[in-house]
Parts: sequence; structure tokens; C-alpha cells
Amino acid sequence: MVKCLLQLKFIVYKPKSFTTVKHNILYMLNKRSNDNGVAPVLGFVLLMGLTIAIISFFLGFVMPQFAISNEGNTQDAVFDDMHIIGTNIDIASDRDRVVTQRIHTSSNNVVSTYNPAVFPITYRTVDSPTKEFNITRYGSTDSDFITGESAEPVQFETKSLELDPTGTSPDLGVVGFEYNIPYTNDRRGNGVMGTQTMVRDNIITIPIIDSVTQTQTNGDAFAVISATEYNETTVSTSGVMELSFETEQSEQAWNQTFESQRTDNGGNINKINYEENEDELNVVTLRFQDDVDYKVFMTRVDIEIR
Repeated sequence: MVKCLLQLKFIVYKPKSFTTVKHNILYMLNKRSNDNGVAPVLGFVLLMGLTIAIISFFLGFVMPQFAISNEGNTQDAVFDDMHIIGTNIDIASDRDRVVTQRIHTSSNNVVSTYNPAVFPITYRTVDSPTKEFNITRYGSTDSDFITGESAEPVQFETKSLELDPTGTSPDLGVVGFEYNIPYTNDRRGNGVMGTQTMVRDNIITIPIIDSVTQTQTNGDAFAVISATEYNETTVSTSGVMELSFETEQSEQAWNQTFESQRTDNGGNINKINYEENEDELNVVTLRFQDDVDYKVFMTRVDIEIR
């Protein structure tokens, strides 16, 4: 009889100490949290903050400067177009027909943002006040002069064509056309006149603007110009002749315009007098050399801006 001896092995579980259990629990709790996503989230937040800072800097500093520069370039283009208006008035008068001219009021690089300092550049015509233009002759030998009797002052009323930029920099001011002369005005009285003149030697050319329509556009504007035939009058005077006219431009601007026509420079203007008025338009008076036959060309002009 074979006897089998069965050996039973009892495994007795010995509980771990309290410290060990505590460490195990803490380990399990720590395993439940994941540190792998912390770095990407922080990086995203930092990237968003940097992006917002760059955009704010661009909109707050770069864009306004860009818009000012862009508007200044547009104003220069419009100022150049004002020179062409004088030529087209001559064409309209000589050919007895309406002339249409493009005025480049639109900007090539207009940027619109939510920043109120930057928005599309708009040029609008402003309601220019009516100005008085007077011609006075002393000792005139003419029987009459366009209207009125001999040696009596002749008065005309005229307006200006003005385009006002409403954009980022109001100091750029108005671009205009006054007495056949283009000009800019920075609203502080510092007028800058163009190269065209109303006086050249003994010839005086004066387009009298009867009306200018009011309009507003974000794109290019079109000037529709109509003019009567030039009325040519020869003024022979044994005394002096004076032209006086109201203007919004500065004394410096008019002195620069007529500098080449002074008697010291071979012209016929003896004196330029400028009267500055606070509540009314300024007055410029040109006194011409006597004993000279002056030819005065005048036309009446209507300009419609479309």
C-alpha cells in the first residue's frame, strides 16, 4: 500500500504596514492625472496672446500710418487732376462742348478694418462760399468793359471746386480749384498753390465758376465741365488797374503764385496786398503797372461732379 504524503502549504497573507498603503494610494491618485497636455495648452495660450498683441499693434500703429500715407498719395493724384481741369475749361470754351474728366479720388490700396482710425478714403465736394471778384481801372480809355461803364469797378461772383478728404488725417485738408489755380489747404491756412496762373504778362484769364454740384464717392469721380466762349476785352488805361478777389488761401500761397509776375521779375504786377479776415474771406488785391494794354479773358463755368 502506497502511502502518499500530501504536503499542504499554507500561505499566510501578511498585511502591509500603514505607511506602505498610504504610498500606494497616493501613487494611484497621481496616476489618474496626466501631465502630457500641460505644455501644449500653455503654448497655445501664449501663441494666442502673442497673436492678439501683434494684431493690436498692427491695427493701432501700422494701419493708421499706412492709411495716412495712402490718403496723402490719393490727395496728390487729385491735385494733379486739378491742373487738367483748367485745360479742359479751355477746351470746353473753345469747342463749345461739354468735357468729361476723370478725377482719381479712389485709392489703390484701401484697407478697411474695425479700427475707427482706418476706413476707406472718401472725397466729397464741399459747398464753397461765393467769392467776389472785382476789376477796377483808373483813367481808363475804354467805352465799356464787359459790363458796367468806363472806370467803374466791375464785380463778378465765383465759386471754387473743392474736394474734401474725409479719412484718417483731417490735416491733409481740401484739394481745390480757384481762379484757374489748383491748390491744397491743410485747414490751418497754409495754402499751397499750383503752377497754373491767372496772370501771365499782360494776359489775365479768369474762369468764373457759377455752380458746382455736391456729391460723395469712394471711387473715381468724373467732372463734367461746360463753359461759355471766352469774352476777350482789351483794357487800355493811363492809370493803374487793380484786381481784388476773395480767397480762402494764405498770403504766402498767393505771393508764391504771382512772384514771377512782379515788375522786379519782368512782369506787370507792382504790388500785392493781402487782407486777412477772421470771420470773412481774405482779400487779395493786385495792382498792375500803368500804361499797359491788358487783355482779359473771362468765361462762365459749370462743373458737375458725378
